[in-house]
Amino acid sequence: MLPREHSNTKRKATFNTDSILVSREPKANDAARVHISDLSQFEKRPVYHKKARNDQIGLLQMHGKKKRNMYRHHRVIDLSAQLDHLRNDVGKRSTELTYLLEPTGESAAIGISALSVKEEATQLLWLAVRLLLSYILDFIPDFVANVAIGRLSVVYSSKFLAAMSLSCTFTVLTSYTITMGIAAAMETLCSQAFGAGKLYELSIFFQTGLIVFVGFFIPICILSRFSAVILIALGQMPSIAYLAQELVLYALPSIPLQVFNVLLRKVLQGQSIVKPILYAGVFGNIAHHVVIYILVWHTSLGYISCSIASCAMAVCTTLTLLIYVVRSNVFKDEWKGWRFDECFRILPEFIRLGFSGLLMFLFEVWGFALISLFTGRLPDTAMAMSAGAIYASFRRFSWIFYGSVAMAGSVRIGNALGANKPKKASLIARITASVAIMFALITSTLMFGVRFAYPAMFTKDQDVVSLTALLMLLTCPFQIFAGLTAAIQGIFQGAGLQNVGARLNFAAFIVITLPFGMFMAEQLKLGLAGLWLGMCCGMMSGGVYCIYWLCHANWEQLAFDAQKRTE
Repeated sequence: MLPREHSNTKRKATFNTDSILVSREPKANDAARVHISDLSQFEKRPVYHKKARNDQIGLLQMHGKKKRNMYRHHRVIDLSAQLDHLRNDVGKRSTELTYLLEPTGESAAIGISALSVKEEATQLLWLAVRLLLSYILDFIPDFVANVAIGRLSVVYSSKFLAAMSLSCTFTVLTSYTITMGIAAAMETLCSQAFGAGKLYELSIFFQTGLIVFVGFFIPICILSRFSAVILIALGQMPSIAYLAQELVLYALPSIPLQVFNVLLRKVLQGQSIVKPILYAGVFGNIAHHVVIYILVWHTSLGYISCSIASCAMAVCTTLTLLIYVVRSNVFKDEWKGWRFDECFRILPEFIRLGFSGLLMFLFEVWGFALISLFTGRLPDTAMAMSAGAIYASFRRFSWIFYGSVAMAGSVRIGNALGANKPKKASLIARITASVAIMFALITSTLMFGVRFAYPAMFTKDQDVVSLTALLMLLTCPFQIFAGLTAAIQGIFQGAGLQNVGARLNFAAFIVITLPFGMFMAEQLKLGLAGLWLGMCCGMMSGGVYCIYWLCHANWEQLAFDAQKRTE
């Protein structure tokens, strides 16, 4: 696909009574652009030259009335059509590249015309709402599993919830980390390639993601096998660590399916195709709930049932998406067979983006994971970890609101930069940040309102409920910074700036969060509340930097980098 490039050479134009004619016909690979200045020259010059008109009239008189009518008909149509063509070209911004081939169908609505703030906000919100529904469908299984396991036994519910929290932490630090690194690279590459109209590259990115995952899967299996030993070495209670290891091992078969599912989702999301993702989420939730109901209340498997149900959901979700992709035009237009030579050609750039995205994700996750690990060293460990797990589940629920806005902004910004429209990308970035803050205000209010009702759904232990309610009360005002940080991180991914996001998260969630959290937990004797207030300090500092970056971003340079990335 060839971009229309600027030319410093002025093209000569000739005019006659028929139409406005360029002195040469454009060739197939011609990339000449018509500028506003060109049109102004056309309009200022006289269209009808006297000598040319006399010659034309003499010719018409020789050929009779029929030829005269035909000539006039063609003159009017040709002149009108070419003027419309020139005005349409002028409508495009002359400071940005446009492409000779634009995406068609559903893609035609993505990043082609300069939209007003209202129109762009509407499109962003519509995409965000659909992504929000998909995130809610992703959140429901964990919520149902926690509720089911927490009500298995009044005596052991705290221990089971602590084991689930610990297994989730270990999974996040191993397999989920690799998955998110791959997803970070896919978000940038897929959205920008689609914006540039290079659909065939989407299948190349998909294949490259599979190659990267295969290289990491065996180390993940080895770490999972010795997860209990690792957790005990990190200071966790042996009884809870061995329960967590069982959950990790039973969930291991679902990891390849989850990665395959993530790759398919990123290919579709990069094109703003969300409906099949929603269908897959609905079918996956049905499978998960049926399996967990049967295994928890009608078998002796107990807390292991949640890992088995996760495997069933992964199978159902992945198969649904795969069937849709194979039977749709997405497969026909984008899949050109296995191209391992192309995969290894783009592998360095994929790994660079993926590694930076991995670090961006890791530093944030490590901040939360280390909070969970330090929770295990507090007095009354079971109660503290149970309250921390319930509180963390609400934070994940809150994140899906402004996280969906961040993902929508990432897709839209990637499309705009891929089409080399920096001003539109800047507009989308500001709208994304504003909408994310609005959603964060909603979740902050919700956190305050349900601070007692929400933990009561998980456990009947009133001490755990009271501690969780205290955490939600103290931290609800800081959700604004959480929403803003999530939005800017989505912008980083859409623009290919994962390295900037990695440095930001390292400073916010490691350098600031951990010292402040440990100081307030131990020196100020605030315990679990002190750890999470330290996290809030990190998010607040990250939010301040995000505002500074948004005001000083060089969108022209980001658009230029996107063009090089999709060559």
